[in-house]
Parts: sequence; structure tokens; C-alpha cells
Amino acid sequence: MQSLQSAFGLLVFVAMAWAMSENRRAASVRVAVAGIAVQLILAALLLKLPPLEAALSALND
Repeated sequence: MQSLQSAFGLLVFVAMAWAMSENRRAASVRVAVAGIAVQLILAALLLKLPPLEAALSALND
């Protein structure tokens, strides 16, 4: 359930950015999808690779 809520939140942020845009026609779906993909890849790397997870955990202390 938490993953679904997180995905919904991510989509809400993208929708809010699009809604507040002055030129909505210039918004590229490809760029938005690429940005979300990069964010998901970075999150997976930070949370799943042990050295990066340890570094993130050390920053949290």
C-alpha cells in the first residue's frame, strides 16, 4: 500500500507542475517520464546497494 501511495504522490507532483505551467503545450511527456525514471533508478540504487545504503544510513544518524 505504501508503494502505491508513493507512486500516487509522484504523479501528483508531476500533475501540479504541469497545472502551474505557463505554457502547457510545451511540456514534453518524454522529458517528464525520463525524469521520473531517473528518480526511480536513483531511489533503487540508494536503497538496494549495500555501500550506498550504508552511506545513506550514516547520513541519517
